[in-house]
Amino acid sequence: MTTGNNRNVSGELNPSDLSRALSDIPIVRELQRLILSGPGPINWHIAKQIADAISKASGVGSWPDLADRNEFTQAVRIAELNLSDLAGGEAGLLSEDVMVVGREEWAALELAAMRPYVERLAMKLIPQLTPGAAGQGLLQGMGSMMAPLLFGVQIGFLVGHLCRDVMSKFDLCLPRGDLTRPYFVYANIVQFEDELELDPQQFRLWLALHEVAHHAQFKTHPWMAAHLEHLLQRFVDGAEVNAPDLLDLMSGVSDPEELNRLIEKPEELLPMLISSSQQDAMLQMQNLLAVIEGHADWLVETAGRKLLVDFDKMREGINRRRVEKSSSERMLQRLLGIDLPWDRYSEGVSFIKALAQAEQIGPLLASAENLPTAEELQTPSKWITRVAFS
Repeated sequence: MTTGNNRNVSGELNPSDLSRALSDIPIVRELQRLILSGPGPINWHIAKQIADAISKASGVGSWPDLADRNEFTQAVRIAELNLSDLAGGEAGLLSEDVMVVGREEWAALELAAMRPYVERLAMKLIPQLTPGAAGQGLLQGMGSMMAPLLFGVQIGFLVGHLCRDVMSKFDLCLPRGDLTRPYFVYANIVQFEDELELDPQQFRLWLALHEVAHHAQFKTHPWMAAHLEHLLQRFVDGAEVNAPDLLDLMSGVSDPEELNRLIEKPEELLPMLISSSQQDAMLQMQNLLAVIEGHADWLVETAGRKLLVDFDKMREGINRRRVEKSSSERMLQRLLGIDLPWDRYSEGVSFIKALAQAEQIGPLLASAENLPTAEELQTPSKWITRVAFS
């Protein structure tokens, strides 16, 4: 998972850089064309324009050459060899399709991969935004056709900020798109390496271990992705717009100072409530993500300590990166419920280590029914008593 304001690879942008980038988008000049630019619940035309503008704000960053691409392919191959047995023998074949991409290319991939999730969310929320909806009529002054534009702006900001933040496909633990193709965001990786003074060869192998570990999880245990998608759908289907906050936001967008504030905090573009059904789904997602991330951490550490001299230095930097949340992560949490607080992440790591010592990881990963409760994550012996000795 990605994080924060003080981290080394940050999605947080200088507001003036972002304002200049967004000024190239003809929102006012061509508003009618943008509103009518395609059918569906989300205006993907404006989403792509905003994502592209943010990806280029403050520059596009470093760009990989052939040697860099070959280095990532070799790192993935080494990771496959070292994780295959440990991860259940299903870690192979990724090295044939490694992608090393720029921020804009990653944004395009992510817009396509996230489309099923965010369109489901938009279809749930649009009836709450259009005139005559349950006595709200929140967009009566704008018309129901503005809803796709609003969602397009929100998704464009989300993916645009994420593309300046993430370093690899499973930096976001959200199964999406083609799981057989790992990809690495080169500019963000180089920035992280430079600021922490990491050896690029070692850090790229650490990233490769992380990607192969997650790929092996989802390939060997397909119930993981299916269960996470089920919980995501439950979260989305319980979504509710915060009516008073949205009315305040819509009445204030003509104020330049308010507009600049929203640019700095794009997670507030679509104010939403957390319903009771969403709260339950999110807590279950956190339990699942704690297991997934804790298990991946254990795989990376078990293999990485044998391969990487600077393993502790790299893990310390990654952990600092996880502690705080960026605007893009807050936005992702608000829209899809994908959130793993640092304390839950730590519980997942400790839980997996306890089960590894007791040789009980196999039963844990057998099915969704064997997932721990929040209490069992904190006290692994309770899970062992319930599952291993039942």
